[in-house]
Amino acid sequence: MTQYFTHVKWEQGDFTENQLLQHFRPYGAVNVAMEKVEIGSNEGSANVSFHTQNEAINAQKQTDGQILDGAVLEVILPQQTNRQAISYLLNKPVLKQSSLYYTISPSQDVNKKALCIKGITPSITERNIWYIFAAFIPASCRVVHAKAIAFINFGYEENAQEAFEMLNGKAIDGKKIRIEYERLNDHSHHHQENHIRPPLPAIQLPGTNFNDKSIYITNLNPKTLEKDLRLVFLAFNSIRVTIPTNRHPSQHCGFADFAREEDARQALLHTNGINVDGYMLHVEYKKIKIETNSDLQIAPNKRALLIKNINPVTKVQNLTGFLSKYHPSNIAIIPDEENDNQTCMATVEFQTARIASDVQKLAHESFLNGNIITAELIEVSPNENRALFVKGLNPSTTDYQLWTAFRPFNSTEAKIPPNQDHRKARHGLVMFPNTNDAKKALESFAGQTIDGYKVDIQYKIEQKKENIKSGVKGFQQWSPGTAKKLQEDLQQIMDLTGSDRVSAIKAYLEAGKEIAKAIDFILSHPK
Repeated sequence: MTQYFTHVKWEQGDFTENQLLQHFRPYGAVNVAMEKVEIGSNEGSANVSFHTQNEAINAQKQTDGQILDGAVLEVILPQQTNRQAISYLLNKPVLKQSSLYYTISPSQDVNKKALCIKGITPSITERNIWYIFAAFIPASCRVVHAKAIAFINFGYEENAQEAFEMLNGKAIDGKKIRIEYERLNDHSHHHQENHIRPPLPAIQLPGTNFNDKSIYITNLNPKTLEKDLRLVFLAFNSIRVTIPTNRHPSQHCGFADFAREEDARQALLHTNGINVDGYMLHVEYKKIKIETNSDLQIAPNKRALLIKNINPVTKVQNLTGFLSKYHPSNIAIIPDEENDNQTCMATVEFQTARIASDVQKLAHESFLNGNIITAELIEVSPNENRALFVKGLNPSTTDYQLWTAFRPFNSTEAKIPPNQDHRKARHGLVMFPNTNDAKKALESFAGQTIDGYKVDIQYKIEQKKENIKSGVKGFQQWSPGTAKKLQEDLQQIMDLTGSDRVSAIKAYLEAGKEIAKAIDFILSHPK
């Protein structure tokens, strides 16, 4: 069988065939063959094979320039050669081609409008076959259970060819099927009239308000089941097909999600307008609900996502690439200890709540490194709510010891400011990747000791409030001469920034009573 492939090159990366296969599998990869490299070379290369030319082309477009474990992949499409050369490149023996089995150009002794499906299980019915091949407009079908085969006839050669390319090797009831062109015999029509199929309707590219990896199906027969609809979209590598159960029968509809934009496009191209259980399907890209400004005013701080069910092999670079066009920041991936399936979770921040909301709708239940992830909007609290202020530390406690004490709560950094009196208990700061970890640490350490000293722990922001409150109170008690100078400074800050008196005082104290720094602080913290 002819296979198509892409050539992959990289530097500073040490990959196995399995790693590359897992990376390219969402694009239809079936095999990876590593090429030998010179000893001491930091370069690597491999050939990745696909069933169809379309899969190879799409994989090249989607993966060229991607980052895998810190290495940039260069993916090119070499000119396809003959079968022997391809088999050599893939380190596979040349397969002897069956007299019944052909790929894109079957010989003249086969019926180019008829396919034979081998390897079907006893539970497969003609109804199932109709669903599986519905996207390619079958004219008739017949199942012969005694021989575990089925026969499908089409009105156009192009339909038969596309069905062959997209369904050959698919698993049905846990068993892979093998598709062949039906061989002509003495009872067949040797001179078949060939009509060229009319061109498929053009598809308008989805706009910004549509999900280009998800489609919406309407005008479904109420008797069509979810398992039936899955068979209809089997050819297009769907990762999830659902029919909502809480709809009125007159609103019977479904959704299909895909790992790749090209799969969704092909599904829409081939299924819109087809007949399923006597109903003509209407298929379109799924709309994304875009939040309005009034919606975003309710929770302006919800500009981050909590992503769960992440494959443990996923790294920050993978997640950054997955969300790159939305400019994510402050990505942190940690084990999800609440689940027993050894997956990870991550927090990702975005510039605005609108962007975070749009990304949540796109990312939720999408496909990443073999897992279907979930995405939930969360608030971005001030950095101080991810930091704990620890008082009463043993003078001999080091930064590392403080960090280790909070490691069970995923502490990312610990710092004990220098120049403290070594004869007295000291204070320090511990940072966490998110507010949940900081909260757990705060609750768990209440009344606990570190290095024999009972510590007092609170959020950094609460400590800052205490300092500001104390400073404002002391400000009111300064001597008249000093107060006059400070009043002039405050008035200048308020005039230049338009801030109120309390905000000016807080900024003034935060900036160490320096006017320029106080003004910069207010302008960079408009809230």
